[in-house]
Amino acid sequence: MQNALFSLKCEGQDSPVGIDTGTPILAWKVIQKGYPGRQKNFRILLSDQKENLSSLKNMLWDYKADVEENHVIYHGQELSSRSVYYWKVILTTDSGKTIESHTASFETGFLSPDCWEAQWINLSKEPLPMHQPEVNAEGEPLPVKFEEITFGPVHQVRKEFSVKKPVTHARLYMTAHGVYLPLLDGERIGQYELTPGHTMYRNQLFYQIYDITGSLTPGSHTIGAYIADGWYRGRMGFDGSNCQQGNELALLLQLELEYEDGTSDKVCSDDSFQVTEGAYIYADMMTGEKYDARLEKKDFFLNGYKNSDFRYAKVMEETYDNLRAQTGNHILVSEVLLPKNWYRLSEEEVMFDFGTCIAGRVRIQVSEEAGQEIRIEHSEVEGPGHSFTKNIITPYREQIETYICKGEPYEIYEPMFNYHGFRYVKISGLTGEINPDNFSAYVLGTEMERTSAFSCSDERVNQLQRNILRSQLSNMISIPTDCPQREKAGWTGDVQIYAATACFNQDAKNFFLHWLEDVRYCQSEDGQIPIIVPFLPGHARAFEGIGSSAGWSEVIIILPWVLYQYYGDPKILADFYDSMEKWVEYVRYTSSTENPEGLQNVTGERAEHLKYIWNTGFHFGDWLTPSVSMNPETGDVDLMQSAIMTMDIVPTFFYAYSCILMEQISHVLNKEERAGYYAKLYQKIKDAFQYEYINDDGTIKSNLQGIQVLALHTGLVEGKAKEKTIQKLVELIHENHDSLDTGFLSTPYLMDVLTEAGYKDLAWKLLYNEQFPSWLYEVKMGATSIWESWQGILPNGQISHVSMAHYAFGCIGDWMYRNILGIRSLAPGYKRILFSPDLHCGLTHAEGSYDSIHGFISCAWEIRKKDIFMTLTVPFNTEAQLSIPDASMESLTLNGKAVSCKDTNSQGIFLDLPAGNYQLTFQRETE
Repeated sequence: MQNALFSLKCEGQDSPVGIDTGTPILAWKVIQKGYPGRQKNFRILLSDQKENLSSLKNMLWDYKADVEENHVIYHGQELSSRSVYYWKVILTTDSGKTIESHTASFETGFLSPDCWEAQWINLSKEPLPMHQPEVNAEGEPLPVKFEEITFGPVHQVRKEFSVKKPVTHARLYMTAHGVYLPLLDGERIGQYELTPGHTMYRNQLFYQIYDITGSLTPGSHTIGAYIADGWYRGRMGFDGSNCQQGNELALLLQLELEYEDGTSDKVCSDDSFQVTEGAYIYADMMTGEKYDARLEKKDFFLNGYKNSDFRYAKVMEETYDNLRAQTGNHILVSEVLLPKNWYRLSEEEVMFDFGTCIAGRVRIQVSEEAGQEIRIEHSEVEGPGHSFTKNIITPYREQIETYICKGEPYEIYEPMFNYHGFRYVKISGLTGEINPDNFSAYVLGTEMERTSAFSCSDERVNQLQRNILRSQLSNMISIPTDCPQREKAGWTGDVQIYAATACFNQDAKNFFLHWLEDVRYCQSEDGQIPIIVPFLPGHARAFEGIGSSAGWSEVIIILPWVLYQYYGDPKILADFYDSMEKWVEYVRYTSSTENPEGLQNVTGERAEHLKYIWNTGFHFGDWLTPSVSMNPETGDVDLMQSAIMTMDIVPTFFYAYSCILMEQISHVLNKEERAGYYAKLYQKIKDAFQYEYINDDGTIKSNLQGIQVLALHTGLVEGKAKEKTIQKLVELIHENHDSLDTGFLSTPYLMDVLTEAGYKDLAWKLLYNEQFPSWLYEVKMGATSIWESWQGILPNGQISHVSMAHYAFGCIGDWMYRNILGIRSLAPGYKRILFSPDLHCGLTHAEGSYDSIHGFISCAWEIRKKDIFMTLTVPFNTEAQLSIPDASMESLTLNGKAVSCKDTNSQGIFLDLPAGNYQLTFQRETE
């Protein structure tokens, strides 16, 4: 038996603590790069004692299967709550080798709500008054003075307890209504940030598990926490409303101790917990935080606190059924940045430039007089002459921290209950000498494994990739968001556009699945999927009457499909299939029963076709189409113009695309009758589209690039009409000086449509274009992230009031990885791989990798005059193909040996490659 380097994961995590399912998914892969062979069968051994795995005695599960699958759902003996289990996998390869993994573990949390003995406790003196800001006709909040905004205070809560004997095992289970920071004896517990995160709390509220065994010695201790408004009752929502999910802060805490002698003890939240307020005057997720250091009560969290300035918590009735264990995807500090530059703006004002747009917070160290007010303001851009300017000017989005000094040397302040989107920070109130090392930026992000690497010979494209990744990291904080400053909202359209790129860059399976649970929860009874999830009262108020939108709501179909393609798990499709069908039925019913004004009384053939045209209700359409929505000279943006001009035609594209995907999904799930249903429905939509939107000459009744792209992507044009549509798209691009003019919904498909139509050279021209609008225009203008709108900064330097960190248009990454690196998936989960880089892409070298569920995949190539040098890695238990159609097979060497041309096509290189590492050299037929 041989050993190999393995990755073993339970519920997608390495040795998780606190899983709350009795049927966890156990997954494995050989991480030794290019390990040869395929899996013939596997054997799983699982026990509650590690030594049992060697003796093969007292197994809770000993399972064998003659399949190549690399994951399985546990179905052995029943698991118990709060227990540790050990497991490993033994594989037999197709060559007869047996390879054995190391031993991994997982620990269960609460497998039943009955495990909770703690009580929910209300910490608030009284409910925070709900406030709905005044809005204009567009639902946007009207200007308000910062000083007039009301907030709730941050609460401090504590409980003294006694540890009676030496402790061998201690777990703290904790969550809150609000965001909390846990402390033991005045010291922070763990490194998780902004717990418990952003969800639809009534649907799923995550509790965190902390191992504090090493911190508990016999004697007295104090457990405690700060609790702030967070996403629960802070000023979330599009209009700045507060109390979005509740108006009182609450805590749930259960500390379980096991002693050396086998006895145990518990500390549970109840009405004996003490509550007060201290130095945090307020802490709002969007607006900012105010901290008066003169009011600190840090000894409140220490043993023997004698003051009487506290009240007792109130026990409250609250459900435990919505609680879910969080075993991964925590928010963490991922990076610490020092200023790249700094500029003195006035005698007491300094601006720091941290070099890149991030999501996070700023830590300062100051020495000022007591009462001196330090004000920290954040922005993503700078003004002329290194001046400070704000690109986000929406009320209730000020991004301002205020710190009032206590008069001690070397005071350190770091906000703990929010995050901001910024690159530049203006700090006011500094009277002494400036040491830039005393100011740092803490980058926040959700804990997800990085799975990609990418670089090439064009530094502009490398910067584009860095911008894509930075925007992704800044907008994957608890949920997928549109931006880290103005809204922090889970816009469904942004997610479905960008999901494929996201999954290449990071292991995002569990992250997206948790969010999809809230998407399903927010689905209305008639099947509509909202445009934002979590869908809060403030969103409903701002977008009154908009229950869904084409291209946004299809996230319930598109995202599970993308996750299946990357992670190969059909259970994802099965879990959300009913919601998918419910959505398509809503669209079908709406299309068949509603027509816009002027078409209600249509009869005959057109009336029959109109039943399959989705042309009613409001839709965002091909949002932010440059020529429609923005003025490149003034920077003015009329967001609604794209919607107005495209909402009559775009919905039918996504109705058709939903049917295309539903047919494929139904086949995967062996629902053949439903697959046939969606195939027929698609054909009717296609016939109707051609009747309603195709002119007699075969052209589409639209002159926008994006409409041509969507028609081609969804296959609604064929024959003459398809040729005309391709021709029209190319003409429109040339007329626009070889620049794109596509919006949110069409940009993800633009490059593939051109490539498949035989215009790959034009696609490359679009990628390398530095004119406005283009990806490299942003790079040329100094972007360090992906902008919300193509005209974030105009050629004359004028700044637009848009977000500079939106990942949506970063969807180009997916095309780059497939066409520059040439790494493509031929089967779900990259079980079969195609290497087919475009060696005529204008680059001289490129290299990158994707760490798939089966293992590490890589491709690197370099052009040296006529010769091509390439290295490939194919992971264990997969197979690959290499396709270079315009290369010379006669010139090919593989791992240093010439490859015979017998029975091969000498007009190109087409090879089947089993798992392994490969070095190739060859020549192209054409230069």
